Amino acid sequence: MPDRAKGGESHPFGYGREAYVWSMFAAFGLFTVGSVVSIAHGVQQLGASDTGHESYLIGYIVLAVSFALEGTSFLQALRQARGEAGRDRLEAHPMIERALLTLPAPGAEPLRPEATARAPRPRA
Repeated sequence: MPDRAKGGESHPFGYGREAYVWSMFAAFGLFTVGSVVSIAHGVQQLGASDTGHESYLIGYIVLAVSFALEGTSFLQALRQARGEAGRDRLEAHPMIERALLTLPAPGAEPLRPEATARAPRPRA
């Protein structure tokens, strides 16, 4: 089944979104493994004896690097959202709101694409 196959009755949005589902499963798996390792390490450290003062410099360096990388990732995502909103003549916030409105409620039938389509608003 090609990624660009048109939707039908059972898949109103088409079949191209399957990669997103598998990416979400991978992200949940990574989050779960990271959580389990972190909790296990924390429990192990609770039972360990204190060996003296340790330097927190390495921890602060890791924290600063991760903050910089997350900030860069956030800025790239924001730039992309604004660019796509500009092509649709929307502001970024209404574009994100429109994307969230297309998500069906848990246990509900999937929404039809034409049911959530809105005409783009002209920029002021």
